[in-house]
Amino acid sequence: SKIGKTTEAIKLQEKALEILKTAYEKDNIKWLEDYTKSLSRLALYKLDNNKTKDAIKLQKNALDIIKDAYMGNKARWFENYSIYLDNLAYSYNKIGRTIEAIELQEEALKNYKIAYENDNVKWMEDYLRSLNNLSEYYFEMGRQNESIELQEEALHIIKDVYMSNKDRWLEEYSQILNNLSQSYSVNNKKESIKLQEEALYIIKNAYISNNDRWLELYSRNLNNLACAYFLNNNKKQAIELQEYN
Repeated sequence: SKIGKTTEAIKLQEKALEILKTAYEKDNIKWLEDYTKSLSRLALYKLDNNKTKDAIKLQKNALDIIKDAYMGNKARWFENYSIYLDNLAYSYNKIGRTIEAIELQEEALKNYKIAYENDNVKWMEDYLRSLNNLSEYYFEMGRQNESIELQEEALHIIKDVYMSNKDRWLEEYSQILNNLSQSYSVNNKKESIKLQEEALYIIKNAYISNNDRWLELYSRNLNNLACAYFLNNNKKQAIELQEYN
């Protein structure tokens, strides 16, 4: 079972962490990266096993260690530091500590934006992910305008690359359309529906070409658009989509 495999993975990772901790304590420069990565991996297994508090403790440890290294050499440790900011922000948000999650994600986004501006090919995915994460946290805290601003930036970025390579970016483009649509649904229902219709259109074409690959996403987009129609009092169209699904 998945739970059994995760439990076994935790045991193995705990052993690995114990070994690396001893090595790190003897030579904290040589073993810093391996030790913090081991802390982070164990935290992910703990999260997968719904041990969020244990995961947070490990993630904070990794972040504290890497932060000292980052402050001494930002170019060398930028990526590690930003990843650990992302991870801890996600865990905080998961247990309702969204204000703390926002503080961490804002710092991560600031870092990724600098990297993206220097090399927009290498860092685009990381920057988009950070934009989406922070927009989600803002939305949960009722900061819709700030959330929409980030999502609109993400859509502007992804649209250009999607048009040049649709197969590669279809899923990400569809997801950003959905995210922005949900934010617009509060005050701009017509634009929300327009985005949902576009998301469904592009996924439908992919689904026709490959049913198994796109079934889940296609079904989700049908439901999302049906809900958008229903909220806008287009009940007939909503029912038709639900019946089709």
